[in-house]
Amino acid sequence: MAEVFISYRHVKPDQDLAAELATYLVDRGVSHFIDTGLRIGQNWIEVIDRELRACQSLVVLLSSDSIRSDMVRHEVKLAHEWNKQVFPVRVDYDGALPYDLGAYLDKIQYTLWRSNEPFAPICCAIFDGVRDGWSQGGVEPSPAALRRLGEVTEVLGAPVPSADPRLETGGLKLDSPFYVRRKADEEASRLVSRPGETILIKGPRQVGKTSLAARARAAAEGKGQQTCYIDFQLIDTSRLTNAGTLFQYIAARIAKELHTTIKPRDVWDDMLGDADSLTDFIQQAVLADTTDEKPTVLCLDEVDNVFKYQYRDSFFGTLRGWHNRRATHPVWNRFNLLIAHSTEPALFIQDLNQSPFNVGTPFRLSDFDRDEILWINAGHSSPLKSAEEVERLTRLVGGHPYLVRQSFYMLTAHGTSIGQLDQIADDEKGPFGDHLRRHLWVLRESERLRATLKQVILGNGCGSEDDFQRLRGAGLLEGDSRTTARARCELYSRYFRKHL
Repeated sequence: MAEVFISYRHVKPDQDLAAELATYLVDRGVSHFIDTGLRIGQNWIEVIDRELRACQSLVVLLSSDSIRSDMVRHEVKLAHEWNKQVFPVRVDYDGALPYDLGAYLDKIQYTLWRSNEPFAPICCAIFDGVRDGWSQGGVEPSPAALRRLGEVTEVLGAPVPSADPRLETGGLKLDSPFYVRRKADEEASRLVSRPGETILIKGPRQVGKTSLAARARAAAEGKGQQTCYIDFQLIDTSRLTNAGTLFQYIAARIAKELHTTIKPRDVWDDMLGDADSLTDFIQQAVLADTTDEKPTVLCLDEVDNVFKYQYRDSFFGTLRGWHNRRATHPVWNRFNLLIAHSTEPALFIQDLNQSPFNVGTPFRLSDFDRDEILWINAGHSSPLKSAEEVERLTRLVGGHPYLVRQSFYMLTAHGTSIGQLDQIADDEKGPFGDHLRRHLWVLRESERLRATLKQVILGNGCGSEDDFQRLRGAGLLEGDSRTTARARCELYSRYFRKHL
């Protein structure tokens, strides 16, 4: 197995730097994995999974193109979960990172390569950093490695970045000119400031849940409300292993973000248990101040990450308890909940009467309609010139918000025609390749879901409600029921017909 895994996107100059780094490491006796070494007939999903699990270090090349890559971002996430050393290398890019990448990488010193600079100094710094990190047994660069990386960074003049959590690659920036406002925006922003509200945002992956939650939170803060935002994708696995550690994490996060005078340790009671202790902490540390009637807002994003754990009923039962508590303890009307999720909770939660998902106000986000696509087209100076071209794009990617945005990026920034885009759309090295490969990567974990998706794409329907809900939650299928299930867009149908 390789010692170093090189994560990058197949664009220039990223792939040139990756190739030179691979040669540099080999010349110095360091084994590496780079995907150009995959042999014909190999299952690339299994190989990448095996090599990433076995490696000691991940070197990730970050360019303006690669930070939009689903696969690069997924590999960084897995490296973090599997406790690997991570060495970020910025490839002629010193801007802010997307929210998810920034959460993993901003705390780690990076090195920067500028166009027309030689690759050798960067390769040398990475090699030294990797070796020093191994000798100290750490999962991040050692102090000596940081000095070397810092020396290269100082020479090339790179500032340490501060992550913008609303870049176009994830949740959209609050001032993004391409954000499509929907009816849910105004309603959610209104409700979040009313006392005693539980707001539920549901929709498949990459449909705009985080962007909507961000705008609701901003609306609340604009009215002087306290808010705490917790993204369950970014919680360390060690904090999710049982309900107790998760409740303690949530308490610590609330205390830190709201700067509470009372700390969790001041009220935690082992006899009462973690759920009651968290409830008491919120009531005493957050809600005891009767001088401010504005509700505090707790935003819980990507709570799907809890569904796979056995304690899920207890966790979501606690959230439901906070909702019910408003009737008996009026002070809890000053504590609003905003919960965002993709998967159907009924697949996991045994007693929905003890769940927050059938109370409060639900917002189900769907794909863009034709008018919204026309608005986006106009915002990009109308690269689609006719109704036929608009229809061709809609047929290819449907109203999938991420794919629509990526399409217009290609049409405008790269001057690609809709005909050219259609022709290369399902190519793994095309503009949607990383997005498609990530879905295929996730599907590797379930032979049954792969078989069901293939069955639907071949026009044979979906026989399992459970499979339908999971695939729809993942954003691969659409339809009101399993009897009307179909691929979410033609792009998915074409790609998965070839690869499943």
